[in-house]
Amino acid sequence: MMKMPLAIQLFVTIAASSITILMLSAWASDRRLERGFTAYQHALERDRIEALSASLVRAARTGGIESVGHREWRRLVASVARRSVGMALEPLFAERDDAPPTPRRSGDPLRFGDRVALLAPDGRVLAGAPPGATAAMHEIIAGGRVIARLALAPIDRATDERELAWLTTQREQLAWHAGLAIAGAVVLSVLLSAWWSHRIRRVATATARIAGGDLAVRVRAHGGDEIARLAGHVNTMAASLAALEDARRRWLSNVAHELRTPLTTLQGEIEALRDGLRAPDDHALASLHEEVLRLARLTTDLHQLAVAELDGFTLDRAPVDVAALVGRTAARWSIVLARSTLALRTTCTPDLHVVADADRLVQVLDNLLANATRHTDPGGVVIVAAERSGPDVVLTVEDSAPGVADELLPRLFEPLFRTPEGRHRDRSGSGLGLALVRALVVAHGGDVEAKASALGGLAITIRLPGAR
Repeated sequence: MMKMPLAIQLFVTIAASSITILMLSAWASDRRLERGFTAYQHALERDRIEALSASLVRAARTGGIESVGHREWRRLVASVARRSVGMALEPLFAERDDAPPTPRRSGDPLRFGDRVALLAPDGRVLAGAPPGATAAMHEIIAGGRVIARLALAPIDRATDERELAWLTTQREQLAWHAGLAIAGAVVLSVLLSAWWSHRIRRVATATARIAGGDLAVRVRAHGGDEIARLAGHVNTMAASLAALEDARRRWLSNVAHELRTPLTTLQGEIEALRDGLRAPDDHALASLHEEVLRLARLTTDLHQLAVAELDGFTLDRAPVDVAALVGRTAARWSIVLARSTLALRTTCTPDLHVVADADRLVQVLDNLLANATRHTDPGGVVIVAAERSGPDVVLTVEDSAPGVADELLPRLFEPLFRTPEGRHRDRSGSGLGLALVRALVVAHGGDVEAKASALGGLAITIRLPGAR
């Protein structure tokens, strides 16, 4: 099947629809014109019959209906027949240069005298030609009784030259107007199809360029129709893809940087050992081991984050007592924080339960406490709080100075993001802890937020659906 360009499809659709509607309208107008003209003729015929009946009633008062002779009948019929359609249409042609000539049979243009007959009440023909089977009967009533009947044969067609000329003129004008309307519909179809196809081609060109890697392309979106909304969606998609590409490049750069640091350290220490610049003692081995552990933590965190973003975490959900979980985690971390001269305090509302993976929640608290330990000045304090807020359970881990600039708070959950200043007293972390926290919380159907702490540092707030 041959494929037509969209512009031609639109043109054919619009033009065919418009021409069909116009042709149907012209046909309906022609039918209405013919029916209206016929109804007009019949109305004139009724006027003639009524006028002829009135004349016959007056004639019957003097000598009876049978006294109307053929001469009187012809005179009455000729007088009534002059009420012709042609005479009624004369004003329509009075000011026209192409008015038809005056018909020679102007006395009886529709052969009224040939089609009407006078019948006695018993059916005898008193005057005129014998009526046919299709003649319409009209009673003439005088003094409360039928004194005669008029039989009128139907009009087969318009025979008057002026009537025919009027009908022909109206139909010619109707055809001319229909032709102009069709020509206008064709021109309008060409313009509309070209306009619509041009707008769609712009969107198609933009999407092709986006597919080819040009994420800076944008489509001008004018109006509020579906094509304009489609162009807006394409622009939004391009902006999202550009942001994702930028994030991907930053991610690769950050991963390369994070891997380069421990690898460079390992390379330098191994070369020093090989060249005899450093003795292979326990201190050297411990330093190498520390760098290996750092690489292991980084690759483990990268793997977990990749699993979270690609397939999601596998959660073993069960009812969890949040207060008990916070207590056990704080007991483990209190010694670690004490070595860094940090104080750890907990405030938990009793009877807090969530349906969650307990091990994953412990991982969340471990990452938050590790982050606080690395980035809180000595002599500071770390607080872990748990409380109920409506149907949800809210966990908060906050620490003392230093803090984070407000404009950087939303970026703390980006993988490998590090603040340029302030909270940098310990660089041993992988830079993925908070990103993993967000992934784990989202996997549990909750949300996480970073904001400034009243203690002067950072507060991470986690909201989880409470158990029902």
